[in-house]
Amino acid sequence: MERRKHIRYSGDVLLEAVHIASGARLGRVVDLSVGGTMLFCPTLPVEESVWVCQLVPASPGTPTEAVSLTLDCLWTRPASDGIGGWAGFQIVDADDSQRIALARLIERLPTPI
Repeated sequence: MERRKHIRYSGDVLLEAVHIASGARLGRVVDLSVGGTMLFCPTLPVEESVWVCQLVPASPGTPTEAVSLTLDCLWTRPASDGIGGWAGFQIVDADDSQRIALARLIERLPTPI
């Protein structure tokens, strides 16, 4: 049963989620919506952990602004090879300017999935 409330998008803009406090890479954005994101993470986070992150372009020179969000890890699934895996996050906090920046970013991801 589909429980998502928002359309998810994927596209040619490669984004990384970076933990603001440590600067550590949390994972690569697989898909994104106004309500959350799925990441492929080299190290799976703990479910129900909260992360204050920035979504930043993976490649320098990509004309996309960073977006700061607070994410709550809802679920994780290890990769079949045992290296990293997928994690689903709900956006639990972002100020108005960051929500606008997120909407602009999603506009650049033209592929609904």
